[in-house]
Amino acid sequence: MNADALRSAYEKFFEVAALPDLGEATDGGWNADQVLAHVLSVAGHDGRAGLIGHVRAQAAVLCDIADRLGDEETSVLVPTFLMSGNELLLDQPMPLGDLVNGLAENHLPVHTRQLTDLRP
Repeated sequence: MNADALRSAYEKFFEVAALPDLGEATDGGWNADQVLAHVLSVAGHDGRAGLIGHVRAQAAVLCDIADRLGDEETSVLVPTFLMSGNELLLDQPMPLGDLVNGLAENHLPVHTRQLTDLRP
């Protein structure tokens, strides 16, 4: 598996996350620190720079692992349960490769747009 798309999605995400003028969501949604904590899957944090550092380290490990996955590993079905708020998005097995690609093609771009929308 080639993790270049995932690395690129993370880099775009980090570029926007590091912008100094990210404010509060006008719709009552998450602020930048909350988006970063979600991507990292933690609740507590030590500020935006610390969150970016933690997510960056986690992303590097994930991309390195993805680069090592072969066809056999990427085709393994993984039980998948995805929710957005109270909406069930998916509740069925998915190939591991599709989950990784979903991060690059959907999850990270959605949160990158969410951060971009916090700019004045």
